[in-house]
Amino acid sequence: MRTAPDLTIDDSPIVPVRAMLRPSTYRALAAVAKEKRLEDVGAVLARLAELSLQPKASRRVQRRRRTPEEYAAIDARVRALNEQRMSDGRIAKALGLSQPLVSQRRRGMGLESPTPRPARGPKA
Repeated sequence: MRTAPDLTIDDSPIVPVRAMLRPSTYRALAAVAKEKRLEDVGAVLARLAELSLQPKASRRVQRRRRTPEEYAAIDARVRALNEQRMSDGRIAKALGLSQPLVSQRRRGMGLESPTPRPARGPKA
């Protein structure tokens, strides 16, 4: 029976690695390095490597759930803008919410879409 290879992490000195990056990727990583006050793109890549070795549970970010009062305020604003015949996308942009959330809340309140989709399928 074959055994799995030993995959322990070696904490010996860092080994330089040459990476070929597209200019756009390098610029994006350089912006992240500047934002995070890191030395350079190499530091960003090192940090990403560290994160990839951590268990997923420790990387997970807990999102704060909205309270019933917050949902009530969202519903009131969605209802008011829906009465003005605004589309779900425009309502979402005006309120800083996602379009699926606006659609979900509107349907949950039993409101009709002011901009229904056209019928699909072949014309008869």
